[in-house]
Amino acid sequence: MRPWKVLTVLVATATLVSVIAAAPVGAIHGENGKICMVYDLGDPDTGFNASAAEGAREAAAKLHVELAEGVSAIPSEIAANIDAFVTSGECDLIIGVAFIVASEMEPFMVAYPAQKFAVLDFTFGGIYPNVAEIVFEVDEGGFLAGYLAAGVSQTGKVGVFGGQPIPPVTLFMDGYALGVEWDNSVYGTDGDVLGWAPDLPTGLISFTFQDPAAGQPITGDLYDQGADIVFPVAGVTGFGSLDEANDRKAAGE
Repeated sequence: MRPWKVLTVLVATATLVSVIAAAPVGAIHGENGKICMVYDLGDPDTGFNASAAEGAREAAAKLHVELAEGVSAIPSEIAANIDAFVTSGECDLIIGVAFIVASEMEPFMVAYPAQKFAVLDFTFGGIYPNVAEIVFEVDEGGFLAGYLAAGVSQTGKVGVFGGQPIPPVTLFMDGYALGVEWDNSVYGTDGDVLGWAPDLPTGLISFTFQDPAAGQPITGDLYDQGADIVFPVAGVTGFGSLDEANDRKAAGE
């Protein structure tokens, strides 16, 4: 397993372990303890879902609890999965991955105050006592990506685009731009970020996390503007960036 995948699993596992602590200890560590995961749209093993899926499976194995996974191809299936888990009465903890799932979960949080929930990458501001909110400092990761991109860029221009204009995405992009800015201040360079202006804030958005075909032309436009590195904050849509890079490499660029 590649080092970054090991880190992903360890971080995700540690997160899930801490989240599971929100449920009743006897139920979780008992023979019938059960954790129910409701994934964001799409394949649980790709895109944003992947680290949550790996962490959940490894944590379930280490903690000896049953894991049920709710997969949704369309938005209406998310609510259906949540409803099935809640009404079964079998889930000691129901975990929702990302903002779409969290939004769909909110009515259930209100209607079932005794049910334990957790949401990843989303916050309700701590207003629900039966909900654990796991929010990451994504701007810090974005900062490191921007700093690295600026340091290895040959053109002095790096690109970025997002899947949706929501805080977990735009904060990544803010950090990326600030990482480039920091590189400029430290080394006296003049690197430029294409695709996002954090001061406005405005920039390139694909408006989907699920469509590589939408990510490829955006990436192509950024390359055409001089960027030699593109950071897609867009889930599976970001696979289109890889496709564009591979196509251009095959063409001799």
